[in-house]
Amino acid sequence: MDIGERIKKLMKEKDWNQNDLAENSGVSITQINRLINGVGYPSLRTLEKVAKVFGKELVIKFV
Repeated sequence: MDIGERIKKLMKEKDWNQNDLAENSGVSITQINRLINGVGYPSLRTLEKVAKVFGKELVIKFV
């Protein structure tokens, strides 16, 4: 499951749309949209903010 799919799943669990996620995470709606659609490369800070709002820990693995 990629990042966008995981975020969509977490949003669905909270019954949130992209605006809700943007408001609660402090990440712009544009960045949220790009993240969900797999466009560009999000910063670690953006990923941390999104993970935090869902009560998740950001883990990076090099495999």
